[in-house]
Amino acid sequence: VRSTLAVMLAVYLLTATVRPDLRVPDHRVRSYSAPVGFTAGVFQGGIGISGPVVGTWHHGLRLAQDAFVLSVATAFTLTGVTQVAVLGVRGEFEGRYVVALGLTVIMLVTLPIGAHLRARLSVDRFRTFVLVLLGASLVSLAADLVRRAM
Repeated sequence: VRSTLAVMLAVYLLTATVRPDLRVPDHRVRSYSAPVGFTAGVFQGGIGISGPVVGTWHHGLRLAQDAFVLSVATAFTLTGVTQVAVLGVRGEFEGRYVVALGLTVIMLVTLPIGAHLRARLSVDRFRTFVLVLLGASLVSLAADLVRRAM
């Protein structure tokens, strides 16, 4: 599953680099949203990683910076809350609540810093930054695949 995600991400990054004007056509957004959401859910549930799917989808929508951040944050909140609920019901989240709460506090404290930095980026630099983050995800996935193969 991780290798499939890595290949999908690599294809998107290559495509977005070669054709930076590429975007999801407005008339296809509604029909593609459900399959993308399903795919993100499968990856989140299967390996705990949906960021590359969510990130590439939203990057391809060419949303304004604030809309991009709000949309991605909403998607991550929904997948995160759902996964915590499922793990809690299954008894697999025991003892991790303190860590999750601590990370949540850190995130809430640093959010204004990110908002300030985002406001200072041009649209092109913001889109490039998103691609860099997706590239970092690909490197992380590839490293994990190599580590698991050894």
